[in-house]
Amino acid sequence: MAENIAQHVKKDAEAIQADLQKALEQLKEDLVSVKKDLGEVAGQLAQRGRSAAGAARETLRESASEQMAHLRQAWETTREKSGQAMETTERSIHDHPWASVAVAFGVGLVLGKLIDRR
Repeated sequence: MAENIAQHVKKDAEAIQADLQKALEQLKEDLVSVKKDLGEVAGQLAQRGRSAAGAARETLRESASEQMAHLRQAWETTREKSGQAMETTERSIHDHPWASVAVAFGVGLVLGKLIDRR
């Protein structure tokens, strides 16, 4: 009887060992699969990151280009208006030289008083 129990225990132990061996092999296979999947996910994330960075860089480039166009337009407008103001001032001085001298004298007098106060 003891011999019979020992044989059953030995069979059960061998069965348990075989089950554990199968479970260990399955776990190894699962880990290899998870490792492969993680590698693929990391590659996809990296690709998406590069795509997002490229899109952001392109958006920034377009925005900078638009801003430069606005700056150029503002510069041209300012240059034209300052040129027109200069021509108007020169024409006014040429047409009314004594009034221009009087205005210059008045501005100089006011500035002199303001500086003298300080």
